[in-house]
Amino acid sequence: MRLFIAIPFDTQTTDALAAVQRACRAEGITGNYTRRENLHLTVAFLGEVRDPRPVVSVLQSVPLPALTLSFRKPSLFRDILVAELARDASLEQYTKSLRHALGSAGIDYDRKPFCPHVTLIRRANIPQTADLSALFSQLCSSPVNCTRSQLMRTNFIDGRPTYTCLAVQESE
Repeated sequence: MRLFIAIPFDTQTTDALAAVQRACRAEGITGNYTRRENLHLTVAFLGEVRDPRPVVSVLQSVPLPALTLSFRKPSLFRDILVAELARDASLEQYTKSLRHALGSAGIDYDRKPFCPHVTLIRRANIPQTADLSALFSQLCSSPVNCTRSQLMRTNFIDGRPTYTCLAVQESE
């Protein structure tokens, strides 16, 4: 099964991200938009894992601090439009501790450097007239409270990713 560990957002933040997506559509930005229910911050991508139980044990063993994050700016990674999150020492320490615990337990994960972001649109085609900074201005003005991390499973239904929560770790 295809797994990842993510930090989900509260309804208010998810609503704000979805509002940015609507504004992008109104500006003529086309592409594969991430469905509202799939908006999250990935802290560790595991890929194919046969047995999730060791991952659940690691998730439960690494305490998640209460986090107050903020969005920084929009960015393009190749043709993927993302909402970048500002660097946060507590988030970075949590991610480092979680990834270390995964490695110590012999669980493989994607070792790319952690770059906190939320994927909004894949294969984004952005007209030159679109002002991304203006579209993201309201999103970037509100703090984001994060209180849990989750082990998620990806299933593809009709070619679209659908995420199922397998385990939750609440913040202290």
